[in-house]
Amino acid sequence: KLEELVRASDLADQAYQVIADRLEQIQAQMQLEGVTTSIVSPAVPNFDPISPSPMKSTLFALLASGIFGFMLAFARENLDDRLRTSAQIARHFGLPTFGMLPLAPREQLGEDPNESPVIDDPQSLFAEVARSAYTDVRALRQAAGAQVVLVTSPLPGDGKSTVSVTLAAAGAVLGEKTMVLDLDLRKRGLVQQLQQKIETPDLLDLIAGKIDIDSILPIVRDGEMENEDCEPTLAQVHVLSANRKIDHPNSMISSRKLLRLIAALRERFDFIVINAPAALAVRDARTMCDYADQTVMVAKWGRTTSEQMRAALQLLSFKPQGVIFDHVDYAAHARRRYGDSVQFYVASSDY
Repeated sequence: KLEELVRASDLADQAYQVIADRLEQIQAQMQLEGVTTSIVSPAVPNFDPISPSPMKSTLFALLASGIFGFMLAFARENLDDRLRTSAQIARHFGLPTFGMLPLAPREQLGEDPNESPVIDDPQSLFAEVARSAYTDVRALRQAAGAQVVLVTSPLPGDGKSTVSVTLAAAGAVLGEKTMVLDLDLRKRGLVQQLQQKIETPDLLDLIAGKIDIDSILPIVRDGEMENEDCEPTLAQVHVLSANRKIDHPNSMISSRKLLRLIAALRERFDFIVINAPAALAVRDARTMCDYADQTVMVAKWGRTTSEQMRAALQLLSFKPQGVIFDHVDYAAHARRRYGDSVQFYVASSDY
């Protein structure tokens, strides 16, 4: 019996030794493969939220976006040197702003200067601003008699032709005899188109003496024509321009015949607007300044830059009497809240 127990014990000991050796082999193999961990106890999930906090994240995002937007708007306003307000004109150039003409479609200007919104729609914002600008320009007159005002701009396309016709129309509404003398002869523009539509005499024929100015523009004093044989053909707003191309505009601009024509126009009209070329395009505007009593610079709202205006003023070598903004988007101007009267136009437009 004892021998049987010894044999069973030996067999059990051998089996244990085989299992122990096998376990050692498996553990050694697991260490070689990088598996060195074992689960002591399973993790207990925590369902209480720690991060992120939706409320804090939302408030932080709103604050950060507000600061970034403010910095972006501030940088844009300081880096953008395009002219939009009378405060900029006064601060940079020391000039007054005579008016801010609203943006008007080209078709509203009509095919006749007497179809201007100033005449056809006198209760409009455009007409109100035009009359105010004309009053400011007219107040610059230093002596009795006719007033000759030169209108120019830094670059072509700034709206000086529109401003010229608009000032003349505003003067006509107020009972003045007005004339637009177009000396921007290098490029076809609005005034030349009006010239052809209303079929008035050609400027070049008048300067050359082919047409007698007394036959078409008689002198009117106290409501009576000096030449009784001439029938008045004048409209409220009169336009003189060239219908054909000029080979040497410089020679014509500096000729004595043009000076005599301007002197003759002074005898026949109260308010004469010279539509000059852009100051930075050609040098004609500098020569024409000698013909005029005052000069008005036109700035296109949101397009003309401070650098362009400064270069134009330096080229003219003197300071104009004021600036008129053209193509002003009143709605966009009001949204920007520049602190001037335009931002209140919506509340006062019904009046």
